[in-house]
Amino acid sequence: MPTLWIGSSSARAAARLRVVAESIGVAVHVEPLPSPDRLDADLTSLTARYDEVVWLLADRDERPEVETADAMARGVRVEILAGHDDDPRWPLQTIARLFPDEDVARRRLLRVDDVFDVSERGALVAPEVDKDLLPGPGIQSFRVRLVRPDGTEVRTHAKASIPFVSATKLVVARGFVLMMEGLTRQDVPRGTQVFRDG
Repeated sequence: MPTLWIGSSSARAAARLRVVAESIGVAVHVEPLPSPDRLDADLTSLTARYDEVVWLLADRDERPEVETADAMARGVRVEILAGHDDDPRWPLQTIARLFPDEDVARRRLLRVDDVFDVSERGALVAPEVDKDLLPGPGIQSFRVRLVRPDGTEVRTHAKASIPFVSATKLVVARGFVLMMEGLTRQDVPRGTQVFRDG
């Protein structure tokens, strides 16, 4: 199992990164950034014990440039949060760079922007999913893992189908809609990440 150590003064940013990392099977440990007087010892220990060590810095001035350069020279990945911490794609993109062999992008289907209850069927989520991300062509059911914003997760089956389009207008569907079988909108809050499970 891949391992990741996150050092950050931003609990929110660390939590967002942790949720995505753990959703693909990465073991994560989060701590405050190393203190300057223990920097050398901590860097030596951390880079020996973890596959990846990441510092999440609020901006480039949060730590002295000499400390940041020393950390990067030892293999630490330094992420500057200013400007993109609120980007919903940031955690996924970061984990994909750190663990390319885990093929994160292939397994992630969508981040839920909206959800609707469909009586006796499940929870219909938006946005649509590109057909190339699905296991195969046509209408189908497959296993998915849902990772909620609070870090909890649930597994279920998702049924993919072509969305309804108007019969009187020339409309080309951009992808498929997913029905989370057996769930309700309360089970799938906005911001939930949906991954193919296997």
